[in-house]
Amino acid sequence: SGAPRQVEDDQEAELRKMLVISGGDGYIDFRIGEENEPPVTTKGIRARDMSHLIIWEVDAELPVVSS
Repeated sequence: SGAPRQVEDDQEAELRKMLVISGGDGYIDFRIGEENEPPVTTKGIRARDMSHLIIWEVDAELPVVSS
């Protein structure tokens, strides 16, 4: 059902890389440590040009499924 499951004690687990992707319309400024830069102006930018796509790479402990 979409919720992460705990690996049972009798199951083996393997650390794997997983990509998490999020996107949408609108501009979100996730920059950190760039306070000295001038603010981003949105004058003349169309709403459809301000969509975003964010990708994280995370470590996930997944159960090993044997066939």
